[in-house]
Amino acid sequence: YSKSLGEYFSTEFARLDGRIETLNFNSGQKNFESLINQLSTSGYDAVFMPSSCSSGAIFINQARTAGYHKPIIGSDTWDDQTLFSKATASYGEIYLPSAFNPEGSAESVSASFAAKFSSWVQLSSDRLEKNGGSAYTPPVAALAYDAYMMLCDAIEKADSFVPDNITDQLKTTNYTGV
Repeated sequence: YSKSLGEYFSTEFARLDGRIETLNFNSGQKNFESLINQLSTSGYDAVFMPSSCSSGAIFINQARTAGYHKPIIGSDTWDDQTLFSKATASYGEIYLPSAFNPEGSAESVSASFAAKFSSWVQLSSDRLEKNGGSAYTPPVAALAYDAYMMLCDAIEKADSFVPDNITDQLKTTNYTGV
């Protein structure tokens, strides 16, 4: 996923006349010193780091500790509360995309979902621990909820548990997600 995302980003950035240089790292890498040294001497305006949340936290800590203060752009996998609890160095400019805004407007279905999810998480110390020790509503919870609700809607409309009937209904489902 990370490699494909990096390739897509590179292609699109170049298409928009951006100057891009690809520097590689390994999945699960724990020492980014060499990469950070390359970045520090490169003159790049920012770095895009398509990696897991845990690798992102390690990279942020090492980069900031080494004095690299340019913007760091993460992937959607970084949209996790645990990233910022693991990234203990000064964050500086960190950017990442998200499929969900838990704050939304006060009246929004997003805000309502986030409030209900947070309340549910706080009812159990086990849930709270599995959620990184926080009542934060991660985007993956909203995406899973939307997928579940779409499937329920399709089953109801199909009035059947036959996979082909459900698939037909999914194709025409008009669902507004959280």
